Amino acid sequence: MKQVKDRYFYKIWALYIFLFSFGIHLNAKGRYLPEWKEYVVMQADMSSTITQVETLQSYLEQGIEAVMVKDDAILRKQATEKGMVILSQKTLEIYQQRQKVKGADVIIFARLKSDTYIRYALEENCFLELLDCNIYGSSRWLNKYLEDTLEITTQLVAANKLRIDIRNLADIPLILKPIPQTSICLNELEPIELQGSARKVIFASLSDMTLSSYDLNVEVVNLFSTETNMPYIYNIPVKGMLFSKSESGVLNCAIIPQPKTIRSNTHSKFVINEQTCIQVATNKAKTEIHFLTDRLKQAASLTP
Repeated sequence: MKQVKDRYFYKIWALYIFLFSFGIHLNAKGRYLPEWKEYVVMQADMSSTITQVETLQSYLEQGIEAVMVKDDAILRKQATEKGMVILSQKTLEIYQQRQKVKGADVIIFARLKSDTYIRYALEENCFLELLDCNIYGSSRWLNKYLEDTLEITTQLVAANKLRIDIRNLADIPLILKPIPQTSICLNELEPIELQGSARKVIFASLSDMTLSSYDLNVEVVNLFSTETNMPYIYNIPVKGMLFSKSESGVLNCAIIPQPKTIRSNTHSKFVINEQTCIQVATNKAKTEIHFLTDRLKQAASLTP
């Protein structure tokens, strides 16, 4: 009887150890996934193995930081000293199970710059594939890529006329094809070609100036969603303009462009809050913001 109890005890204990270890694995893995925390973006080559030191430098110049390296101590040391990630065979196999485009470089969204974190990201499909300046992947990560890559600034330059500056912060070219809309109308609907680190200026007319923001819909010609096998449609958020007076007599005004940094001190008679509203604290502040309201009247033909 004692032997039966002992065997039963050991089985329960082994099951507990297994479940506890599995829970730790899932918990640790969850902490490393980029969805819940900040991530780093890396470009990896998983289609070839580096055999020469000269190739390492060439890859770095192309922006590739994660590579397969042959089993050579000197070569691996050189790669590590250059700050590159040496990918393991296990990581390569994980990618090959999820690969959609043959011969493509891989843009990976990982928690940290290491082989282990890259493998976690690949397991959860947190990556895009790059081939011949075309990018393929899920809509979720195409959207994140564009959020990090496109820098948008806006400025009201005349009555209902908006200047939009679009900058491509990455080295990979982008081709944006505007989609006709009613609330915001571009003066030209020609495709916008943005080379790496390039900037383009476009102008748009606003049919309704009371909106605080607009969505400028574009078809990104060289980005393809693997869910639809079609070019990806991206909504570029564009800051709008709202000018009104509340019932309490406080003047609220959202301006273009929205300031990236806000400075204030104890002597300020008005402040700019998160909604980019100027709140007048005293009647004396009216004189101090006269320059702003005067400019708004001239630019947008508005009155408080």
